[in-house]
This record gives sequence, structure tokens and C-alpha cells, in this order.
Amino acid sequence: MMSIYTVDVFSGSADSIVTDSHAQGVIIKATQGTGYVNPKCNHQWDLAGQNGKLRGLYHYAGGGDPVAEAQYFLNNIRNYIGKAVLAVDWEKNQNSAWGNTNWVRKFVDEVHRQTNIWALIYVSESAISQVANCANDCGLWVAKYASMDWKSWTIPNISVSSGAFSAITGWQFTGGDMDRSIFYLDETGWNKLANPTSSTPNRPSSGTDTKPQPDIPVVKPDDSGSYIQGIVLQYGYDSVSGIWGAGYSYDNGAHFFVTDTIYGRKYRQEDADRLWPYLKKYIGGTSGTVTGSIKWADILDKPDVVTVDYLNQRLSSIAQSGQISSLDWSQITNKPDVATKDDLKKIQTTPGNPGKDGKSAYEIAVEHGFTGSEDDWLKSLHGKDGTSSGGDKGNNGLSIEAISDLIRQHLKARLDVKSGNLVVDVNSISDGSIADAVATKVAKQMQLQLENGNLVLQIGGV
Repeated sequence: MMSIYTVDVFSGSADSIVTDSHAQGVIIKATQGTGYVNPKCNHQWDLAGQNGKLRGLYHYAGGGDPVAEAQYFLNNIRNYIGKAVLAVDWEKNQNSAWGNTNWVRKFVDEVHRQTNIWALIYVSESAISQVANCANDCGLWVAKYASMDWKSWTIPNISVSSGAFSAITGWQFTGGDMDRSIFYLDETGWNKLANPTSSTPNRPSSGTDTKPQPDIPVVKPDDSGSYIQGIVLQYGYDSVSGIWGAGYSYDNGAHFFVTDTIYGRKYRQEDADRLWPYLKKYIGGTSGTVTGSIKWADILDKPDVVTVDYLNQRLSSIAQSGQISSLDWSQITNKPDVATKDDLKKIQTTPGNPGKDGKSAYEIAVEHGFTGSEDDWLKSLHGKDGTSSGGDKGNNGLSIEAISDLIRQHLKARLDVKSGNLVVDVNSISDGSIADAVATKVAKQMQLQLENGNLVLQIGGV
């Protein structure tokens, strides 16, 4: 039986694997899930063609909606359908649907519905049962290695099961340094897998492929402009690059230009020039508030700002006039009366040590020569009893000694510890007599202070 040796590659594969002389075919990873496209797919496809290889493309199952993943796969390889053997890679890694026995069935059914091609199924020998319901329609590409250290094109002498499939279409027998496979068919069989309805050979006759033109009907425009939406939002193949995506046609379908691609949105100046005649009437009718360019003066509620040019001019004029050569705190006039950080640092936040108790008036009297007990000292402060005014004898008034004794009864001297001053406390409570009331009032007006070491008495601030 004839056989074909192949390698399968992904974005991380070296070009030397694609061009390896042992392989007659190259199977290239195209997509994964519904959000990844191999960025080197086109390069690897062209490189394989330049080296006369038979080619295939595979989709790595992500485990999402199988129909959506099949559509994503086909939308991104549309240029190569009929030229490449198609395959789905069913593995556990990065596959959220692993173990689902209907996922691959739904995927291959959608591929067949759109292309009339039954995709090969790549799966490890131990998981063939997960795809057994595809055995009557699809070819089996089974993976089984003698060891991961097997790095030879020599086929290992091990048995490989086909499970529910009647035969093995392809066997991947190494996966260490590169993925090597053998397919048990000839070039004609390979081409039949790629395009069951055509006898056109899949092996390229030249180094590059001619990109197919988009199949977009030419629509004659009418006055309503209703055709524009369909052409602007339609999916198709770019007339220049051949890439699939959403785009537009400026000549009603004769040429198609893709702007939304798997690599992001792409626009050119000519895109704007060509689209503007069709879009300006819609843009002009959307709003009556803004036409043409927007002027700064027309914008409401602008912030109070100055332009950069004005600021530079102002700074330049100040510098030229010499108004400000340097500026520091000492140059500023009319500064507010504020405290500095250094002032705040000087404030003591903890209380000081408590002061010592001051001496009593008795102790001070002893220091000044008084002899006797504290009771004797207290008795000495009590003056002689005053004489009665007699009421009807005007010449028998209070004597100076009597007033002085009364005054002394209302005074108590002590030394203020904090200030060091001699303080006289006044007892303002009177016994109700006229003499005592007079003595109380006089006592309140008395002030004692030391001058040149002498105790001076002042009454009423005189």
C-alpha cells in the first residue's frame, strides 16, 4: 500500500519542520476555539506549497459551541477549502468539553453541511471511544507513541487500535522533537479527502496560490440607497489580500475590501474617500446641532483655562521684564500670620514635672522671726475688739487701731509658689456691723508688693 509521511505544525514550529525532506505533506494548525487564529498559518501554508508539499489544516477543539467553532474554522480557511485535508484535533488540554461524546459529531456535521467534506479526527488511542459515533463517516488520525524519546522516521513496532473505526487513516507515531505521522493512502486518496467532488490535484503547481475572489453579487444601485447597508456590513474575502472578514464594496460588489479582520480593524484613506459619498447623507441627517467642524467658541460650559501659547507668552514677558528673577518666602509681602512646621515641632505635647508645694504663711512668719506655735501665730492675727460707736456720741467713733484690727481679720498672707509673690487673700464675709463692712471694703482695696526688699502697702491703687 502506498503511504504518505507528514508533519503537523503550529505557530511555535520552526520552518525547518515544514520543509523537512522526509515529509510529503504538512498539516497546519489554523484555529482554536472561536478566538484564536495561528498567526503563521498563511506563511506555513505558502512555505509548504513552495516546497511541493501536500497540505492540510486542522482546528484545535476548545470545547465551546461545536457548531460555532466549526463555522469559525471555515470562515478563516475559506480560501483553502478544497485544497487542504481538513481535520479536528480532539485533545484533553485546553478543552472544556473533554469527555463529551457528541461534541466532535456536531463539529464534523457542520463542516460537512457547509463544504461536503468529512473532516479527519485526530485523537489519542485511549480516547477513540469519545468519537466512536463518527466512525461511519470520518477518517481516524490516531496518536500513539512508543515513547516521547522516539525521534526517528522509522515506524515503531507497536500495535495501534482503530476502535470503532474500520481502519486507521493516519497514525501520529512521534511527538517529541516534532509530530511525525504516516497516512495509509496515496496522493489521489489525499486529494479525495480534501475535495471529494473534484479530481483537481491538491499538490501545488507553483510556489504560491491565487487567492479566490469573493463571491459577491453585483447589485445595481438605486435612489433609495438601501443596498448600501448590505454591502457595508457583509462578510467576504478581500479582493486584494484574500483575507476573510467584514468589509464593504464601493462598486456594488465588483470589488470587496475587508476592514474587520481577525487581526483587528484595518482602514485606509481610500476607505474613507470611497465610503463618504454613501454615508454623508446619513451622517448629515442624524443631528442638526453640529455641521462641519466643531469650534471651541461653540462648546458650552467650557472650563476656565488658558492655552499653552498664552502661558508661554506670559512667562516669557515676565522673564524679559525682570519682574521675577527668583522668588522665596522672604520676598512675599503681606503674608498671613501663620505658624511654620518648625513652630509646630517646638510645641511640647507632654506635661511638665509637677511643682513643689509652697510654704505656708506660718512657715514664712517663722522665717521672719516669729516664735511660738502655729496656734499662737493664728491668735496673733486676731486684733483687739473695737469699741462701739455709741450712736449718739459722734466724738466716740472707731479708732485707727480698731479699724486696723478689723482689717487684719479679713486678710491672710501666703507665698504664691508659681510666681514667687506674696499674696494676700481677702475674706469678704462681713459680720453685719458697719465697722466690719468698712474693714472688709478697705481690705479688698489693699495691695501688697515688694519694692527694694521692702513690703509696700497700697490702698485703692494709690
